[in-house]
Amino acid sequence: MANKSKARSARQQRRLKKQVQKVVKKVDSMVFFNLLTSPQLLEPLEELLPEFRERLYPPTVTLAMFLGQVLSADSSCQNALNQAAVNRQRGALEPYALQPGTGLFDASVTWVSPGSSYEVSLWGRNLADKAWIAHVYTTANEVFGVYGDPRTYGVRVNWHLSPR
Repeated sequence: MANKSKARSARQQRRLKKQVQKVVKKVDSMVFFNLLTSPQLLEPLEELLPEFRERLYPPTVTLAMFLGQVLSADSSCQNALNQAAVNRQRGALEPYALQPGTGLFDASVTWVSPGSSYEVSLWGRNLADKAWIAHVYTTANEVFGVYGDPRTYGVRVNWHLSPR
């Protein structure tokens, strides 16, 4: 009976270890921050914390960054601070200031002369003429977006002084 109990306990521990490892692979300090600031943990945690003034990183954020650092793949402090800075900035922005990646269709074709003394290229950028935001700038309380270039195309001629 004791052996069955030990075997069951060992299986449960292995299962729990796999679950923790799965979560750790996707770890982000914000996960820990959200956990630490959940109602079930925040009140008991704040009772244990000493008085503190408002800081750039209050104790709960610092603890969350530390846990994220320890459990991250590279365990670097710099990565944890960078992630915290990104999350802090992201939280300060309006949702429309966060732009997803944009895929554009560019193409070029080049013809090289038989002696390689010159070449002619036809090129085009943003051939689908997609409207896209190239840059987003934020000020104290405003967000500005700059559109990327529309469809552009042209011809380029290169002349080589010495054949290749």
